[in-house]
Order: sequence, then C-alpha cells, then structure tokens
Amino acid sequence: MGAMLRMGLLGGLMALATVGCGARTDLLTAGTESRDGGLPESGSEAGVDAATDAPSDTAVDTAVDTGPDADAPPCVLVSAGAPVEILAVPENESYTPSIVVADPGSDASPARVAVPSVIQGLSEIRLALPTIGPSWPQDVKTDVDPLVLGIDTFSYPQITRTVAGDDALIVTWLGGPGTIQIRWAQVSLPDLSFSGAKPLTIAGSTPVDLAAGRAMDPNGAGYVQPGVALATQLSLGGNPPQLQQPVVAMLDQDGNETVDEIPLIEPVESMAPNPSLIWTGDTYLTATAHRSCAPGDPLCVPNSIVVARLQPPSAPDFVPQVIVESVVTPDEGFLPTHPALALHQGQVYVAWFERNPDEPDGPRRAMLGHFDTFGQSPFALRTLITTDALPLESIGLTSTSFGLLVSWPEDGDTELPDGALGRSRMLSYRVEPDMTHGSLEVMDGPVTIDMTKYLSRAAPVGGALTSYGAAVLAWSAWSAEYGRNTIHLGRVDCVVAEL
Repeated sequence: MGAMLRMGLLGGLMALATVGCGARTDLLTAGTESRDGGLPESGSEAGVDAATDAPSDTAVDTAVDTGPDADAPPCVLVSAGAPVEILAVPENESYTPSIVVADPGSDASPARVAVPSVIQGLSEIRLALPTIGPSWPQDVKTDVDPLVLGIDTFSYPQITRTVAGDDALIVTWLGGPGTIQIRWAQVSLPDLSFSGAKPLTIAGSTPVDLAAGRAMDPNGAGYVQPGVALATQLSLGGNPPQLQQPVVAMLDQDGNETVDEIPLIEPVESMAPNPSLIWTGDTYLTATAHRSCAPGDPLCVPNSIVVARLQPPSAPDFVPQVIVESVVTPDEGFLPTHPALALHQGQVYVAWFERNPDEPDGPRRAMLGHFDTFGQSPFALRTLITTDALPLESIGLTSTSFGLLVSWPEDGDTELPDGALGRSRMLSYRVEPDMTHGSLEVMDGPVTIDMTKYLSRAAPVGGALTSYGAAVLAWSAWSAEYGRNTIHLGRVDCVVAEL
C-alpha cells in the first residue's frame, strides 16, 4: 500500500515528520469546554492536529444530511419513557443490534427504523422493521415480520442506507450457509423486498463497520459511482491467527469490489483496533484508537485516535492512499477508547472515552472532537462532556435535528433483578456546535432512560426521528417476560421550551 502521512506539531505533545506534500498548519492551542467550566485552554490539554490543504479530487455531488435548521427554537432533552421490546425469539438470545432510519416519517405517516440483530441460538441475522409514531410507547408497532437475512452467523451485523443510486438498506455479516465468508443482503426501499443474501469475495474475517456513499474508480476518476465502504478485520496466518490487520473494501451497490482492499495499518500481533467509518459527502474517513503500533508504521500513533482519509487511486501508480489528517492524543496517563463518528451540519464529529489504565474500574472522561469533511480540525477543538462516566460499553454518537446526542449505558441499581427497569440505565447528553465561534456547548444531560440489564456487546446505536424532534436508540438487554436477551428501543425527545 502506498501510504501518505500528513501531520504537524501536536502542541508539545509529539513531533512527527511530514511525509506527504502540501501546506501545513501547526495547531498549538486546543480550546476545551465542559458543563463544569472545562479544562484549561492550552495546547498541552488536547493534541489535535490537521493539515490544511483540502483535496479537490474527491468531491462529488452526493447529497448528505447537513443537520438541523440553524433557526430551530431552543428545546430541552427529556426521556420519552420506558424502553419498548421489539424483537424477541423464544428460547434464543438476541444480541447487539445496529440501526438505520429507513423512513423518517411525516405528519401523515410514521417513521420506520431497520434493526438487524444476531439470534444466537438459531445463528441467524434477523432484520426488525418497526414503525414509530409521535406518541411513545403506544405508537411503536411491529407491523412487518422480521426478515431472516442469513444463517450460520459468526459476527454481528453492520447496516447502512444508500445515499446515491437505488434507495436500499445494505447489511453485511460473517456467515454461511456452506463456506463461512462475508455476506451481503440488500433490502429495497420503500417496499422492503429482499431476494436473498450473497457471499462477497473480499478479504477479511469480520465486518466491523459499513458506510454508504461512493465507490472508488480504479482508473483515477475519483469517487464516481454509488457504493459503500466496508471495514473488516483481516486475520493473517495460524489458528488462532497470529496477525491482524484492519482493511477497507470499496464496493459498488451490487457488492462488487472496485479497487483492492485498503490496509489501514500494518499487521499487528495483538488484537488490532476496530476502525469507525463514515462517508462525509466528499470522502470516506476512518477513526481508530491505537494502543501500540507495528515498528515504523506511519499510519499508527500509539495511545491516540488517528483520523485518516481514504483517497482514490490516481496517476502514476493508481493505488488508493490512506492519509493521516488528524491525531487526537489524550493527556498523559490516559488512553482513548473506541471512537464513534457522526456527520452533522456538514461537519464531522468524533466521540470517545479516555481512561486511566491504573484505574480499570474508575470513571472515564467522555470527549467530543470536531473535524471538517476531509478529517482536518479547523478549530483544534476537543470538548469535555463529563469526567465521571462509568460506561458498560463504548460511546454512541447520533446526529439529530436538535444537535449531537452522546450516549452510553451504565449500571443502575445492581441489587435489582436483571429484568427490572433501573438495573441499567442509558445516559444521553445533547451537544450543540457553534460554527461561528468554533465551539461545542453541552446543552442538556445527562438524561436517563431506565432499562433492564444492558447486554449489548457494543455501544448503543441511534437514529434521528426528525419529524418528531426525537432520537431513537437500540440495544440488547434482559427481558423479564422471556427470561432471555432481547432487542429494545428507547427514545429521547427535545421538547421546545416555553418562553
């Protein structure tokens, strides 16, 4: 892989050589805010660095959601009420959903969300398609039977909705029948037709993220046709594998590769970090939290989050490039956790936790960073949301009509039975960007949804219900009725404040 590296001086935290060409700005000050007054505004508090020469060869006319109306009235974040169970398979466990909004709804018709999940005992991928009306919980309906997308499943599903070309949901996972390989299912919208899953011929053992946008042209034309990017973990040699390497496959909307898989880092002997992936309307970005790196790997920075851009092939070698655009380094003594990505109002945001490795069960910092659509940080901004998070899993980030929703699960009253509301709880904060002043303001939070024992093996996933000024979250948790793990939806509303 031909890798390019562009980084500047990280405010005294690190100095890294520039390998790629182009103008560069050294960002020595990183403003930081919090609901408690924030950390001191100094370069030593946040290492966020970016180059400033945004590429011009990857821009396309793909429409993307740019977020809420800037003139929307102020509102207050509230819980809509108790969670709703939407998928339960008797005598089987349902695990770790993902979610997209298949239909945002309107005044005349309800919204519909698509929630694929693993049914563990049956080893199936099932796609739940509930509708959500204005009133919670009575307007949550399962009017369509879940679709069985695949069998002999060995991974959690990833889902995306196409942003160009045919309107469809795309779901990928590792499974059968027969040879175990990555599978691809396409569900057409709005009729929800599905003609069966097919195997993909790409490398990689486990899909870890999926983003719809454009596919790379192998002949240097940039991002030209509708497509998706699929991040996977590639296992190399041995049983169990001795090396792992995260790669990204570039596919058209039929699941055909358009260029060779793109390695994000050099192979590592320990478990490789899972990247997060997003299409920004201009390019694909990845965000990866690294612990350690292979010697001499220019795409990996230890104990940091690396934001990288995927650049299509161009002359003379026609090889896709991975370009490091920004590096986020926590304060000394803290380590970053798996990041979440969201596109909001035409800008990219990354959320993550920072933990003290000497206090494995201690509180964590919840953080939010701001980047442009090419992965550069125009304001070098790292915002502290709270210092006392006690998450059960990684952080979730959702773009909504009322700002950014940052969510994670925590233990509640551990003396309660697993099926009692309050055994676990979902915490959410609302953050609003101020593009005029280059700041992020924590507006509300935490808003709490009491739930049964949280059992997802990943972050909560969310989608915007724009018609209702709300957001929906999905997770797996214990069911008091079935005595099993089932799939639940929760909702938070932003209620317009009375003047």
